[in-house]
Amino acid sequence: MEDAEETPLGPVADELLSLVADGVIATDERGSIILFNKSAEETFGYKAGEVLGKSIDILLPARFHSSHQVHIQKFSSSISRHSRSMGDGRDVIGLKKSGEEFPIEAGLTRHDLAGRTILTVVLRDISERKQIEEARRLVTHEISHRLKNLMTVVNSVVSLTARASESVETCENLLLERLGAIGRTVDLMLLDDWSGADLGDLLKAELAPYRDYRGENYRLSGPKVKIPPQWALSLTLALHELATNAFKYGALSRPSGVVQIEWRISQQPKGSMLQLDWVESGGPLVNPPDRRGFGSDLIERCMGRSKTRLSYNPLGFAAHFQVML
Repeated sequence: MEDAEETPLGPVADELLSLVADGVIATDERGSIILFNKSAEETFGYKAGEVLGKSIDILLPARFHSSHQVHIQKFSSSISRHSRSMGDGRDVIGLKKSGEEFPIEAGLTRHDLAGRTILTVVLRDISERKQIEEARRLVTHEISHRLKNLMTVVNSVVSLTARASESVETCENLLLERLGAIGRTVDLMLLDDWSGADLGDLLKAELAPYRDYRGENYRLSGPKVKIPPQWALSLTLALHELATNAFKYGALSRPSGVVQIEWRISQQPKGSMLQLDWVESGGPLVNPPDRRGFGSDLIERCMGRSKTRLSYNPLGFAAHFQVML
């Protein structure tokens, strides 16, 4: 029996192979390892002396042993093919000495040497590439999902605005305002990789155009909290509608008027709940609407009627929201 430490290539070739960055493994026709270069040692965690003379199966998870033997026998006996990619479109999985599995990219060649059939595999660990590809796939999926949600919101806003507008000019102005609110929220979410937007920043962005010179006509009070993407756009549109109405008809239309916005987080069995209160005071007397208005309809559509309570107190309009984060 041939000494397990000997290889058919000789010391010069072995020395050259030790300089190759990719792992190089050679087996005989029986699948016994006869060459295992330095990069292969680093990839699999074995020293060459631990694997020379042993079956190549030692480097593969057990569930692949049978199918791998079939493929290798077929390739060894093939007349026409002398090289191919391992796996032929399937993922190739290696097994480290530690028991860790990892993805491999490999090319397989067959050649005759001194009357023997030698199979050589040149391989590399592609774990990092797979991780990058998976991260890219997840990001692409997430962007697609977010864009679909965004377009749903935009379509809804366009439809509602068109139905409630008395003229093309009014429709255009309202759309520009509401789409601008959506745009500001998207900008805030992009700053944080679309993971959400800070509630305080959302409120400041919507109320900034109505801030008086003293900066006292609205007050914000609450803990720092990130609104997840699935709620950020809806909440922004609701807040935009509240701020616009307050400026036209409510507290922000009078120098003495104040909007107090307070929020808090409470723990519920199903998770964290945001409770937000928008309370106006010092503005004109509030008269309950004779019919359901577009503003309240939009707010409730955005936030969900079960999560919204609008109060037309004569001393000041109020809105209360509950959102599971």
